[in-house]
Amino acid sequence: MQTTQEVTMGRTENEMESVMVSPALRRGVGRHLIAECWDCNERIFSATAIREALEEAVKASGATLLRLIVHTFEPYGVSAVAIVSESHLFIHTWPEMRYIAVDVFTCGETFPERALEVIRDYFEPRRLKVLELERGVWP
Repeated sequence: MQTTQEVTMGRTENEMESVMVSPALRRGVGRHLIAECWDCNERIFSATAIREALEEAVKASGATLLRLIVHTFEPYGVSAVAIVSESHLFIHTWPEMRYIAVDVFTCGETFPERALEVIRDYFEPRRLKVLELERGVWP
């Protein structure tokens, strides 16, 4: 909300309508799915499982993998990011809470919801909450 206020502050409605906005900004640059995964299975303790899930999620979404980084915390927990040509996928785990935070942001001809299906299949959360944002849409 703050960004929208900064962009539009001080402009009249007529001035806003007269601003030339490209068609791309009217429809956005991509979709961003943010998932809260609660009560996950034992795989959330495994950096290998996190890596495999992320690789498979990238393939399922139709994105192009550029780089995958996995970091393991002590005594447990994993953060992993897949940088893709179309943006990124993140997984952050809190195994002690049986919780995973997931971000899937893709643009172009991709299917971010398919990436979340892979995550759901790997970690079997009993509770899943998903927020979808359309990114880059002119306010």
